[in-house]
Amino acid sequence: MVDWKRAIQIIIIPDNGERTYHLRVQRGLIIAAGVLLAVMVVLFLYMAVIHKSLLSRAMKADRLNRENAVLRTQALKIAELEGELAQLGASRQYLCELAGLSVEERRRNEDQGGEQALPSLLPELPMMQAGFTVGDVLPATAAFDTVGVQTSSVPTVWPVRGWITAEFDEELPGRERPHRGLDIAASQGTPILAAAEGLVTLSGWDPNLGLVVVVDHQNGLSTLYGHCSQILAQVGDSVEQGQAIAHLGNTGRSSAPHLHFEVRESGVAVDPRVYLGP
Repeated sequence: MVDWKRAIQIIIIPDNGERTYHLRVQRGLIIAAGVLLAVMVVLFLYMAVIHKSLLSRAMKADRLNRENAVLRTQALKIAELEGELAQLGASRQYLCELAGLSVEERRRNEDQGGEQALPSLLPELPMMQAGFTVGDVLPATAAFDTVGVQTSSVPTVWPVRGWITAEFDEELPGRERPHRGLDIAASQGTPILAAAEGLVTLSGWDPNLGLVVVVDHQNGLSTLYGHCSQILAQVGDSVEQGQAIAHLGNTGRSSAPHLHFEVRESGVAVDPRVYLGP
């Protein structure tokens, strides 16, 4: 049995011959100090491990919070896209119902990638003159004769300035017929100018060209402006050459903002570059 009261004597003898020092410490006190020191070391190590674990968890939680924020943003974008798709589906169904398409016709249209144009809805819309379609309002008068015709009534003004993305008579992918006009890409909302003076004979909606304006130049020539975002000229308006008649857009069957511009002689589409100036 350990005698805790027994003391340990420590003698300190200086090397210079001075008097010696005697220290008497009880064994129990030394053991208690050793145990206390060991407990403190263990506690220090334990706290270091806990601190490292907490720091690792905090960093992981911060990373997860950032990832959750990114996921929430992506989820909101997906929800917005789903809402837009739902609206497009509803609009498509509404247009099909207006056009009187059967379920089988709708499916055939979808199987063909939407290339089969819906029947013209122009007579159904109040903004159009009843019974008119794009083909109807383009005049089929005598062949164009430049003799005695004022320059302002000839479509020599470019309706917009931009990039030509499709030429006249160009074979476009997914189209059965050659392209019947010029496609001119420009910024959304760019003013569209009348290529020549004339009378507006159509101003409204077409399932392929979207918002469209047709101007009859009263000389066998007419011009068509398709995929507009906003129409400024109405049926019956007289417009001057260079006058803004619409704003460029992306309506109808269009994948990006651009103007579909046609020039017709006696109702037959011709290359607009024949008339357009530099």
